[in-house]
Amino acid sequence: MDIQQLRIDAAAAARLGDAVKELARTISTDIGECVVCHAGLGSAPVSLAVHESSDVPAQVLVLPGHAACQPAGYTKHDPGYQPLAPAPTYQATSFPVPTAAGSVLAVLVNPSVDVLVGEIGDDGWRGQWEHVPQVLGVSPLASMEAVVMSEPQWGAEVSPRMVTLKAPGGGVFQAPANEAFMRLAVAAKRVLVFVSDVVLPTEDGALDRREFTAAAAAGRLYTAWAGLGGRAVEQAIPERSPRAQAMAASGPLRQMGARALDTTGKVEREFADVRANLRAMWTDHPVIGMDRVVVPGMEIERVPVLLVESARAVMSQHADQPELLRELRCEGVIAAGMERALLAPGTVLSQAREWVLVRSGVDVELVNPAKEVIARGQMRKWPPGWLDSAGTIGSVLVMFGAEVGVRSPKGRSYNDIDRRAELLNARIGGRVAWGLVAWNGA
Repeated sequence: MDIQQLRIDAAAAARLGDAVKELARTISTDIGECVVCHAGLGSAPVSLAVHESSDVPAQVLVLPGHAACQPAGYTKHDPGYQPLAPAPTYQATSFPVPTAAGSVLAVLVNPSVDVLVGEIGDDGWRGQWEHVPQVLGVSPLASMEAVVMSEPQWGAEVSPRMVTLKAPGGGVFQAPANEAFMRLAVAAKRVLVFVSDVVLPTEDGALDRREFTAAAAAGRLYTAWAGLGGRAVEQAIPERSPRAQAMAASGPLRQMGARALDTTGKVEREFADVRANLRAMWTDHPVIGMDRVVVPGMEIERVPVLLVESARAVMSQHADQPELLRELRCEGVIAAGMERALLAPGTVLSQAREWVLVRSGVDVELVNPAKEVIARGQMRKWPPGWLDSAGTIGSVLVMFGAEVGVRSPKGRSYNDIDRRAELLNARIGGRVAWGLVAWNGA
């Protein structure tokens, strides 16, 4: 991004200093989106809304948006507040790359192209994308000459015109594959994965070595090998930094008063509590951010959505991988026929068979195939046209979980950007179930 395109207020400019130049380099106007309208940033003036915690070291959240959609601003939050960033936006590009071992298949993953989280140090802006589990299994690369064949940590699959990468932490990335890539894929067994927070260009499907060399020299280029036709290895998420631990401790569930349950009886009693908070909207609402939906057998631009947020959460931790949290109610819903709402390109909405939403007056119940009420809440006000659309389509997209952005954490304001961040982070963590559920709104 051209720095002349940025609009920054005086307080943010004073705090960011020379880091503004690095931010301008990292934010992509070609593929980055406005945090308000979710349209591409393009060539329009871009304003930065900057949020900073009062903790030491301080975490900085930078939200770019069209100047016409949001004012530039700077907010210093009280101690203990951790800015909740939306899930990183990923851009993936495939190309063949020459190495000492000959030409190999390569895919470049740019973890963030718009919303940025990091800190401002003596050496300028330092992003923190490398701490997220979506890109586990990568190692720093000092130079292109340092590329050495090693055991695959990621998995990869190639289908006509598309390569799909699967990271050990659950991240899934897809990139279009050109003809040169497809020719090499016939005999290849591995794919070289590049990860960088710098948007590195390729020209006509070829690597721009100068940009890659500069990124490697700056310590901003990481690599991993992916086995074609293989699965990502199971890898424990490493111990998090103090800041990451603080972020987890201040997440939505902790803010709402989480506590440990240490007996089966207590867990069963928690499952018997089916109270839920509900919010109705559309797939193209800023909180959901699905501008396009695909529903097999239907020509439809948007679908009515009901966010079903259980009033209580029952969280579990893997004994060997304590960072891998799961919400047991959500796991039960998935086991009964809904799907895990992971962030994956080309999402097709599918029917959750024999699930039904039953509305009677202000009461709404989510009922599973065994005719058990899984969630019960009340809705007194519906968006205009929502009920008519649900009745016409006959189904509603239900997003179920304990962190889907319905409630506001105690003691703080919560806008649509915060709610979208909560929902996307829960989806990345695998703690949201979804599916098209039959609507009985009589």
